[in-house]
Amino acid sequence: MDERARHLLKSLIEQHIAKGVPVGSRQLVRDAGLNISPATVRNVMADLEDEGYLISPHTSAGRIPTHVGYRFFVDALLRVVPLSAESHRLLVHRIGFRAPDTEQVLHAATGILSELTRMAGFVRVPRRATRILRHVDFIALHEREVLAIFVTDKGDVENRLIRTEHPFGAAELAQAANFFNATYGGRPLQDVIHNLQRDLQQSR
Repeated sequence: MDERARHLLKSLIEQHIAKGVPVGSRQLVRDAGLNISPATVRNVMADLEDEGYLISPHTSAGRIPTHVGYRFFVDALLRVVPLSAESHRLLVHRIGFRAPDTEQVLHAATGILSELTRMAGFVRVPRRATRILRHVDFIALHEREVLAIFVTDKGDVENRLIRTEHPFGAAELAQAANFFNATYGGRPLQDVIHNLQRDLQQSR
């Protein structure tokens, strides 16, 4: 892709992100800062559409980026500006000292993303079912409360509070964790859930 096409694609995607509507050639000429005619821009946009970077939702509605266009924008066109000191302090304050709970961290990250960009933001993580269970540990909190700690192959840590019918000692919990890790460690979480349900039904 030549420099002119890269510049036009970058400008079009930025305008579409900001306004949420298809971008036409005249608007692109006005905002891209290039000394070229709308006809030339239309030709470049047609080439980008043929190459899969843009689509035209309607005949005369302008163009919007495709998934391929967004991916090229992120990988090759987007200029990442270092965080300001104020933004860095916000990140540390909102996330840096949180307990390692995935849902809480994702909720905070989404809010921070919206604040920093002044746009709607979302954070996506791989589906839990595709992640691999690496390690489980059980810690007694109170007489009938146990904290289960799950660690995945991606380094994700999740905590779950379990209320039990009777107290468990540290030795019993360590034995349970060893059995759990030996039996289910290294397996996808989806398989772990399925096997647990099957084993529990068989033990009844």
